[in-house]
Amino acid sequence: MNGPAQRDELCFPKGAVIFRQGDPGDEMFVIEKGRVRLTLGTAGHEKEVAVLGRGEFFGELSLLSGAARTATAQAVEDSTLLAISRDVFAMMVQDDLDVVFRMMNAQGQRLSQTNQPIQQLMQRLGRVRILTHCLRRLL
Repeated sequence: MNGPAQRDELCFPKGAVIFRQGDPGDEMFVIEKGRVRLTLGTAGHEKEVAVLGRGEFFGELSLLSGAARTATAQAVEDSTLLAISRDVFAMMVQDDLDVVFRMMNAQGQRLSQTNQPIQQLMQRLGRVRILTHCLRRLL
């Protein structure tokens, strides 16, 4: 490394797992080239939540909170990523507040997209409860 502002460039072949849900994480990634799929999994079932491309970022939640990875990231095609450590990120934020606003905007959009399936599931659950209530009254 040449100094605290150094960013590591990492190459992942198509199909390579970058990190798994539950792994520790202290860096985020910006896609320089290629595409990355993010999936959530539980009990052997995976759900694709996003496919990200050039210029997009991921892994920031673990970087910001110190929590374990909330998703699995896998290269959809040969990909080159810039790994940004906590220290480098802190320097970037101090130097350019626009970085913070762009990240907040992207996180807001992701949260909105994540909420849609939850809202649909809640609507279905409401219908199931109504049907269950009606069936109980008939029996």
